[in-house]
Amino acid sequence: MKTAMIIYNPNAGGGIELALINQLELKLNNAFDSIVIKETNAPGDATRFAKQASVDQVDSIFAIGGDGTFNEVVNGIAEQNHRPKLGLLPGGTNNTYLRTLQEELNLEKAIEELDIDQTDSIDLGRCNDAYFIYYVAFGNLLNATMETSIEEKEQKGSLAYIENIIREVPDDKLHNISLSVDGGESENYQISHFFSLLTNYYGPIQLTNSDNAINDGYIYNVLLLNSTVGAKLQVMKDVLFGNLIENDNVRLIKCQSYQLEIKEETDLKMDLDGDVGPEQPLNVQILPSHVEIYRTHS
Repeated sequence: MKTAMIIYNPNAGGGIELALINQLELKLNNAFDSIVIKETNAPGDATRFAKQASVDQVDSIFAIGGDGTFNEVVNGIAEQNHRPKLGLLPGGTNNTYLRTLQEELNLEKAIEELDIDQTDSIDLGRCNDAYFIYYVAFGNLLNATMETSIEEKEQKGSLAYIENIIREVPDDKLHNISLSVDGGESENYQISHFFSLLTNYYGPIQLTNSDNAINDGYIYNVLLLNSTVGAKLQVMKDVLFGNLIENDNVRLIKCQSYQLEIKEETDLKMDLDGDVGPEQPLNVQILPSHVEIYRTHS
């Protein structure tokens, strides 16, 4: 018997309409003998549901939510012998991971265009004892996004993040780190921000000339080397014109594993797919083609 589970966050992106859950269930009825629907009500629910789905040998999980919901789901299945195939459907405020994959961002259309006859493999990342589907990062401006409350996101959407980021710009500073990649010698850097991505895109920003590499077995690390407002304005300009990696204030390091430590006392929080991640030092490695996903294309 072929089974599926739907996991959805009813509060994501201002609320998920029950009619759309019913629409997805109706579509899946053509491909699955049994469908279980799980609604998240607290942090960790999606991880718990996904882990149980793995134990129960569920064939596929369809998650509706934002980046945080998707992260919880992959943390539920990453260490399991049986990993259900994943359908990731938009329901969050930004859905940055789906934007990176150039997937359909309207939930109703995403359900219509969901291809349940074909899957692609994607890489996952492991950061200490946690897993991520998109990125691990840190920096004062990222702290501002993590401190954006649910109420602010519901009231203002993406504008809530932007307002908090602008507020932090004048207080940004450099941090001393040591970084060892692929088992090599540690090198010291002074950086303001660090982004570690499983694709060569950060949202619309293309980091290399290669395709959107979701399963090439590499991690793309972006180091911002300057904390001044002028440097950040230059980075923003180069982002808009697609010249980010040519900016003298940016270093791009491609690897399969790394160890990173901030060499000073700091209250910076690690950002793991948009939520608070593990304490540093970080031990990060790639898990190539670890999960299969269904696709929806805009």
